[in-house]
Order: sequence, then C-alpha cells, then structure tokens
Amino acid sequence: MPVFKRSQQDSLTGLPTRDVFVSKANKILLRGSSNEYAAVYMRLVNLGMYIVRHGRKAGEEVVVLIATQLRENPAIEAVGRLSSGSFAALAPVNRVEEALGAINHLLPTFGETDGLMLKGGYCAMRNDLTLDEAMARAHYAYEDVRIGSPAYSRLFDQGLETVYNRRAYVVEHLNDAIARGEIRAYAQPIIRVLTGQICEVEILARWKSDEFGFFCPDEFIPELERHRLIHQLDGEVVRLACKQWKEASDLGINVPFGINLSRLDFELCDIFAVVIEHMRAYDVPVDQVHIEVTESALAQSNSLLLTGIDRFRRAGFELYLDDFGSGYSTLQVLEGKSFDVVKLDMSLLREVESNERARVIVADAVSMVKRLNLQTLCEGVETEDQFLFLKAVGCEKAQGYYFSRPVSHEEIMEHLEDTIDLHETPEDKRYYDSLGKINLIDGTRSSVHGVEAAHFLGTQPFAIVEVRGQSVTFLSSNAAFNRFVESSLARSIEELVHRLSDDLSSLRNKVLFSASKARVTGEAQRFDFVMEGNFLSMGISYVEGSEGREAYLMEILSVTKYSQFNDFKLLEESLRFLYTIFKRIDLLDVTDRTWRNIYLNVPRYNALRAGATPQDEIVAFCETFIHPDDRRRFLEFYDLTTVERRIAKQGSVHLADVFFALSDNDRYEDQLFMLIPVSMGGHKQFLSCMRDLDISGLTRQYSGSSERISDEVLLSGILAVTERLVFWKDDKGRFLGANERFLDYYGFLSVECILGKTDEDLGWTRNAHFPVDEKKVLAGKQVLDVEGYTCRREELRDIRVSKMPLWNEGKVIGLVGFLVDVGPHVSKKDSKETGDE
Repeated sequence: MPVFKRSQQDSLTGLPTRDVFVSKANKILLRGSSNEYAAVYMRLVNLGMYIVRHGRKAGEEVVVLIATQLRENPAIEAVGRLSSGSFAALAPVNRVEEALGAINHLLPTFGETDGLMLKGGYCAMRNDLTLDEAMARAHYAYEDVRIGSPAYSRLFDQGLETVYNRRAYVVEHLNDAIARGEIRAYAQPIIRVLTGQICEVEILARWKSDEFGFFCPDEFIPELERHRLIHQLDGEVVRLACKQWKEASDLGINVPFGINLSRLDFELCDIFAVVIEHMRAYDVPVDQVHIEVTESALAQSNSLLLTGIDRFRRAGFELYLDDFGSGYSTLQVLEGKSFDVVKLDMSLLREVESNERARVIVADAVSMVKRLNLQTLCEGVETEDQFLFLKAVGCEKAQGYYFSRPVSHEEIMEHLEDTIDLHETPEDKRYYDSLGKINLIDGTRSSVHGVEAAHFLGTQPFAIVEVRGQSVTFLSSNAAFNRFVESSLARSIEELVHRLSDDLSSLRNKVLFSASKARVTGEAQRFDFVMEGNFLSMGISYVEGSEGREAYLMEILSVTKYSQFNDFKLLEESLRFLYTIFKRIDLLDVTDRTWRNIYLNVPRYNALRAGATPQDEIVAFCETFIHPDDRRRFLEFYDLTTVERRIAKQGSVHLADVFFALSDNDRYEDQLFMLIPVSMGGHKQFLSCMRDLDISGLTRQYSGSSERISDEVLLSGILAVTERLVFWKDDKGRFLGANERFLDYYGFLSVECILGKTDEDLGWTRNAHFPVDEKKVLAGKQVLDVEGYTCRREELRDIRVSKMPLWNEGKVIGLVGFLVDVGPHVSKKDSKETGDE
C-alpha cells in the first residue's frame, strides 16, 4: 500500500481520507469492468457502548485493529476511513461478505467486545451510477441491516431500490406535494374511558401521491427528518388541521385536536409562530389545540426545544408527552417538564391480555403518572379486554383500532355529525379531566382526603360514582371492587346499580346522605352497613361537580363476609365475640316448629317452656317479661308469618323494635329486640336477639310500630356497648378495623392509623406466642383468654386476648378478636421494655 501525505490520511488509523479513497476507487473502476465491483459502506455497531464501558483509548484500539484488517484484507482493493467507526471500501461484489465475515470472526479474539460488530451495506456498480450514488445506496443497505439482524451485510437489491426510489421521491417532491394537495390531515378519535365518548382527535399526516399512491408514515416522516425538511410537512399539517376544525365549528361541532411536533421543528423554524399564525387565520381557540412532543425528542433535548415547549405552555396550550415507555423512559423526562397528559406507548399494551407482568407494568405506569398529577392516555388499543383493563387501572383516555383507525376529514366529519351527543362539551372535559386524576389503584388524589391507601394494583375496592339527583351510577371501578361485587349476590355492577336505584334501598339513602355531607364539609364520610350478611364499611369522598352531576370516590372495606351459614356451629364459632352484647339469642325454626336458645347471659331470661313451639315460647316470654302496654305490639312484631313481608316493605335485612321489658333490677326498661332471617339446611328460620337499649340518641316509640332502626345505628351500637376491645384482621394478619374502645385504649386518632398494617408494622412484637396463635386461628381453630402484655400509652399492661376465625363458604378469610385489660404488668424484667403487642 502506498504511503500518503499526512493531510491525505486519517491521523488515527493511517487509512486514506474520504476524498483520497474516492479518487483511488474511481481509478480502479476506470481500469476494468465496473460491474465486477461494489461500493461498500461499513460501520462498527455498538462502538459507543464499548467506549462507555472500556474507555476511549480502548475504543481507539479497536478502530485501529479494524482499519488494519481492512487494509490487509486481500478481498478489498481500496479502503478509507469516513468518521469514528465508519469506513468505505471498494471490493469485488462476490467477496464483500467474505471480507466482513473474516473481520467479525476476528473480533472475539481481541477480548470482551460487548456486542461489537462490523456491519456493512454494499451496492453493485452500474454504468448509470457514479461512485457517490452507489455509496449512498450502500449506506441505505447498511441502515437496513444495522439493527435487529444477525447478518453482517446487506446487498442493495431490487427490493431496496424500490423503497429507495420512493423515499428519494419524498425528499425531492415535498413542496410539489404540498402545492398539489397530496398532503392530508387524517384524524384518529381519542376516547374518554369513563364514558366512551370522543373527547378529542389526534391529527396525523398522510401522503397520497399520484405516482406512488399512499406513502406509509414510516416512509416519509423519518426521511424528511433525516433531510431536515420535516418542518415544512408539519407546518402544512397544522394549517390543514386548523382549516378542518373551522369547517366543523361552522357546523356546531367543536372537538379539540392534537398536533405532533418534531424536535427539528423547534430548530428549523419558529414553530410556535407557525402554529399561532394558522390558528388566528381560522379563529381556533387555544383550548381546542394540544401539542404532542415525543419522549425521544426530550431525551435529546436542547435549549431551542425546551424554550419552545415553554412558549406553548405559557400561551395556554395543553402539552402531551407522546410514546412514553417506547424505550427511552426515565424519570428525568417527566421531572420539571410541564406536561398535562402522558401517552403510554402501544408497545406496553400488547401483552396485557396474556402476560401478568405486562399488566403490572402498565398499571404501575398509570399509577406513577397519576401521582405526578398528570393524565394518562394509552394508544394502540385493539381489543375489548385491553380497553376494560385500562378502565380498571384508571387510565383516562384511549385510542386505537378498537375504536377507529385514522380516517379522512370527510369520514370523521360524517361520524361526528351522526354522533353529536357522543363527544364532549368543554364543561364535560373540565369535569372528566378532574375525575381522571383519581388513582383507582390506591384511591389517592391531591384534593381527595380521608380514604385509606391500599396495596398495589387495587387490593382495596375503589370506584368512582356519579350522583344525579337521587340516582347513583358507577363510572369506573378497580379490579378489587369488581371482585367484591362479583362475590356478592349482586353479581355485577349493573345489579348493584339497580339496587342503588331502588327507592326503598336503605344503602342508596346512606350513600346519598354521606355524599351530600362529604360535598358540604369537604371531608370524607364513612358509614357501616350490612349487605347479604356481610359487615361492610364504606367511605365517600367528594371529587367534582358539574351541571347537576357530582362525582365521588367510593371505598368499601369488607370487615367480614358471610353470604350463607352452612350450619349453626359456624355461626356460634364466628360470632361468639358478639354474644356478650346480647342478653339472649334464640333460633326460631318455622319449618319444623322448634326453637333453640343459643346464648343467655342473664338468668332472669331463662327459657320458660322447654320443648314448646316458637309461638308458645314467644307468648310465654311476652306474658312474663313484657309490659302490658307493649304486649300487643310485641306479639305483632313476633308474628313469624309476616316477617319477610315486613322486611321487604322496609327494604332492610332484619326487623328491630323497642319494648318495655323487665330489666335485671326488676324495673321495666327499654329493651331492643331484633328478628334476622337465616337459612340453614333448607329450613325457614329467624334469629331472635335481645339487648339493653343504651345507645344515645334513640328515643322510645309508643306508636303502633316504631320507626325502623338503621343498620348503621345497630352495628355501631353493637361495637360501642361492648366492654371488649374488638379488632379484626384479614388472612395476612393486616388490620381491617377496630372499635372505638380499641382505638381509644391505644391512643389512635382514627382507624386509618392501623388499617392495612400488621403487628410487626406497628412494632407489636413483644408476645412471641401471638403470631403462633394467629396461625392456629387462620387454620380454623380458636384461642381463648391467652395471656400477654402490651404497652398502652407508655405503660405496660397485662391483657387476655381471644381470637376466632372468620369464615366464608367454608374458607377462613380472616380473624376477629378482643382483648381485656387485666391491670399493670407485674413482671419487673418486662417492665423495663417498651413496645406493643
């Protein structure tokens, strides 16, 4: 090989520069048949990563090694270095792959290569091609093999020739295409997930050529960016979008639209001025336009881009971050950037139907974006299951072929005219944008307070409900809420809505009352209720109101689930902690005309007639213990033939009334009696319960029939009057709730202080045998009066703890327990320690 002057050779490798290479290659082509040769473009793939890991000096050593191999390879007749890891060569067509293969097989002997490969594209010389033209085509072939292909090389063949010519046409005829109207502005609807309505459209560029037909966006957009012409295309699309919006507005249709801007738009022109100019020309308000910028553009951000984004923000435009999760995602992209909506890339959605990890990733992405007080939009929705999943995790907006492909202006106008009631008004947008900030995974929102945070991916049931007048409807709910509904006799959200629409529904009335109070006070409201045997607690928080509609965040905490008692032993075991609240509990069997006393804690009320029928016992009890003035009402109350009809009329799950009965001190006092229908073994049965009436606020009713006492009052009263400190946990040992005495005992301000926490979370690890006891309980056993000690407000106290399993359909779903304070802890050794249970 000849020795070149320093100015004619690369200082690092000693190879000829580009100009010297071109001169030598042309001389070789003139000496023989050019058809025998190929122009070759080669580049070291992954060189940048190699330098990052091993340093610049190591990178330069690899480049020198490759240059030496190229210079000494007998198959290569001329070679030059173009830049960094790029080389140009002239070689016989049939020996290019041999040369590249030999060099790549040598690379692993050089040491750890981290994916380094020398890849190349080559183009056979033709009489109608200059060397420069052939090199351009060789570079195009290299781009085709650069990523994702195991091959080292790619020949510029007829297939690539067709694509190359189409893309060359794009670059050379853009201005002509704009003048001839070949550039079109298509629209793809964006759907509000909560309502299914069209909330906006995204404007997408399309190119229909008279010569080549439709160009795919992947053909012309990258090519125009590569040749720094993209700003001309985007300016025309903005003009068309504004013009089309004006045409729709003149017909009374005002649907906001979004326009995509390239990073280069901010460098090649004053894109802000271009957008404003076209909007003013067609009287488009700023609230009808949003600007989309891709995440990859921000990853390569410069001052012009950031300044331009800030100008749009200060002018009142909404900003969308496009393609989030497409491969560039970092928290730095969102940090400090004033975006309103984050568009999740369609690649995140493709596997959610079959891949649990994909579902977790999408749910986590939605949750993270919401915590940043941004909205979420997922593109690429293709199936109903994908749409329902997005709804369950609280994604606000969606677009994709499941709803509509991108369509022409004429098609979208026809659709909008036919569905005038199915796209949003500006007030709808404000209202639903506010609702969209609620995170259904954990129930959090910056302006919603008082609801407990749940564990990841919706283990706590949350829903968004809407109140219009006296009706309640569900807008959205998470997976845990859906599972809760499906496990109840309601079976579906639709059935639950039907129940809440019933004028006799006590639950509906409680929801409406709590919602109204939450709206007025601005604080979350909570109430307890029984539904189908389940003891539940519901939280209601006000979110937003608009034009006669109000939205609330609803949370349901299932304290215990009983849909049916399979045998009476189960009832005795799981509800024994409540027995001490009552003076007497009886099971009245209408089918076989028997009664059975279950529980008695006052000898005065011993059964009067063993072996008697339920009616006989009722009459005997009435004559012995009920005040004469109340006996007629008492017998009417205990008329077992009319109980179900009276319950249905009242819309309740039980009957309750207050009667004058002999008390423990031989005086007539108000006593509360309840009749609760149960079903065991196919028999029609009722539980009869009696206890003191000592709930403040209740007054004696002397009319023919007293006002029905609500479930809320009864259940809160049950937990309030017992001296025990009652708590309940799920099957993972996490607290689900406790009564006021328990909370007061430990000094907790509210139940939120313990919800979802374990004994370990609260630091209650003092009694090593307690976790062992709970394992026994969750296995279906009881532990009664177990001794231990605890720290109550910095004072060690001895306690006795009892725990029983909570059953549902033969399965233990948690435990309920109570503790009794025995007195100061007597052990001097333990008294020096601190901590809780």
